[in-house]
Amino acid sequence: ANTHTKKKNPFQDHPNLNINCINYKGVSALHIAIKKENERLVKLLFSRHDLDFRDAALHAVATGNTELTKTILDAIHAVYPGSEFYGYKESPDYSPDITPLILAAHCGDYQMVRMLIERGHTIEKPHAPTCYCLTCKQQIVEAGSSISRIRLNAYKAVCNPSYICQVTNDPVYYGFALDKELKECALMDKEFRAEYTELGEQVRGFTVSLLSECRNTTEIEMLLKLPWGYTGTHMKVEFPRLQVALDYNQKEFVAHSMVQQVLTTYWLGEFRSWPRLHFPRKVLHVVVRILLLPFICFCLIFIPQLRPVKKLKAPINRYLLSLASFLIFTMSVFLLNHLDTGNFKRGPPHTGLEAIIVIFVLGHIWSTFRQFWVEGAKRFFSVPWHWYDMIMEFLFVLTFMLWSKSFFDAKADRIKKQKPLERKFWSSLDSTLLHEGFFAIATILTFGKLAYYCLQSSRLGPLQVSLGKIFMQIAYFLLFCFIMILCFAIPMTRSYAYYTGMTQTTAEGQSVTQLSSFSTFTNSFSTFFWAMFCMSPVESADVVVENLSSDKKNPVINHHGFTQAVGRALFATYELLMVIALVNILIAILSNTFQKVVDNADVEFKFARTKLWTHFFDESTRVPSPFNLIPSMNMCISCLNYCKALANKTPGAKAKFSFTRCCYIEYEKEGEVDTHAYETLMTNLVQRYFRAQEQD
Repeated sequence: ANTHTKKKNPFQDHPNLNINCINYKGVSALHIAIKKENERLVKLLFSRHDLDFRDAALHAVATGNTELTKTILDAIHAVYPGSEFYGYKESPDYSPDITPLILAAHCGDYQMVRMLIERGHTIEKPHAPTCYCLTCKQQIVEAGSSISRIRLNAYKAVCNPSYICQVTNDPVYYGFALDKELKECALMDKEFRAEYTELGEQVRGFTVSLLSECRNTTEIEMLLKLPWGYTGTHMKVEFPRLQVALDYNQKEFVAHSMVQQVLTTYWLGEFRSWPRLHFPRKVLHVVVRILLLPFICFCLIFIPQLRPVKKLKAPINRYLLSLASFLIFTMSVFLLNHLDTGNFKRGPPHTGLEAIIVIFVLGHIWSTFRQFWVEGAKRFFSVPWHWYDMIMEFLFVLTFMLWSKSFFDAKADRIKKQKPLERKFWSSLDSTLLHEGFFAIATILTFGKLAYYCLQSSRLGPLQVSLGKIFMQIAYFLLFCFIMILCFAIPMTRSYAYYTGMTQTTAEGQSVTQLSSFSTFTNSFSTFFWAMFCMSPVESADVVVENLSSDKKNPVINHHGFTQAVGRALFATYELLMVIALVNILIAILSNTFQKVVDNADVEFKFARTKLWTHFFDESTRVPSPFNLIPSMNMCISCLNYCKALANKTPGAKAKFSFTRCCYIEYEKEGEVDTHAYETLMTNLVQRYFRAQEQD
């Protein structure tokens, strides 16, 4: 045979051969050739002009053979330009929204994803379920209820690490934003909540895995100091990326051991011996700060540049000073309550501690306002303790206003030379009674704020976190209880309102009076509420009908037995549902919540503790209340530098003003990031991550 003779195409002998024939599974010869990765046969089949490509590109992507996939995509592009970027509507294996790049990302094939991206393939980021733009409306018309499945398939692709690492230079922040979107989708698309939850865990695990690939604390600090994604108005945040992680509720990232190591070093500053101190010595440090608080604060305000004073600028020292200040404030509130216990006269208390408490509260209000100014409304109101502080401060301000009102009321009585009335004759809304009530609530909240400082303790901190979770479950339970009580209180009031105050006298001369348990809606609500704790009498549902005649010897007594039977049945039903069912369900829910917190106690505690730490990272917490009301030397220096920058006497500095930051100086190199160093770091982390994945 002549070796130089051109090989004959086998299809030439069978021109009528149907190469697009499929079996009962929808598999053609091209599918089999692709599955076997027979590139020669694939090219031979492509030589026929009547070949139906179908979903050949998707099957090629599924094989993971990039060269074969590139050959098929080139052939498809030559015949149908642009069709390689879309899915196939009549594929028996893949839905129409599955494109080659989406399928490659689902498979986690890094090389395939890279090849497709280089060819111009893209994945349009899914819109939120609440989005009603023109594109979403058109998709709803075309896909109908399938749009939820389309969105899920797209998120499965964009959440894969093989895709994330090739479409962004900041996969950590990209993962944070994705996790937030997945949580929103889980709330809206409830039918796919489990899938979105699993994807969220996958994304959080990926960011933590990248973090684990850091070799030293220098790389960790480089990651934590990146400003990208931070939207705060205060630009002097030490670790912007950490604040972003807190905003996005990335608990695993924040609680990572290497992150905690960096934060602990910054938290302790030069006071590195603090963790090794025994509990009595720690208490002694707090006591010394209580005794020397005015002296220490004045040093920090007026001579902050001295070396011994600089050691007190560490965040842990700010925390200890704040704790010492709050203990003094708590002690003052306690003494005022104790010394004013025997005062039953109208007017404000006269203990001599009122001015101290007012000054402390003003300092707390200024601290809260400044934190709101710096952090912005969204971040500020997302912290429950800020709501707690505002409520406490509002109650104190209300108390101070009522102190003034009661003072003028008492002064008016003295001017009129009226004899002071005893307390029992006062109006229920007397200013003295009101300020005592509001001050009592404020006192409770003041002592409750000590739980905030317990977050620093590794023993009390986890308990405080678990109690916070349990209180949220109790709030939901009380809401459901309110609905349940409302259901029973309305009909019971309607049935028993007529019998209010009726008294029935028997032939023996005994008198029975109708209880007021269900006489009004308020009484009914109160009766059912206390019945939840088994504190309402059984006789509450009895019906008493007054005598029909005034003859005491032969009284005519009528019994409304049906009304009483219905009332008792409703009361018993409520007891069965509330006491036996709902209360036991609440116990089970609280046990489950506590167990979840205990199982994840380390992460939950470290995340909550980090929030406490970041508060004291801010320079505004250098001195506690009420010394924060005094203008500091640093403030004066800042004003002087601002004036110099305003007069263009400081090279590279510009004086600016905004409503969020007020007067500030912006330097030319402020906020600049070494992009090359960061890109090198991320490249190394990604390489280490995929190398570890291959080894696994």
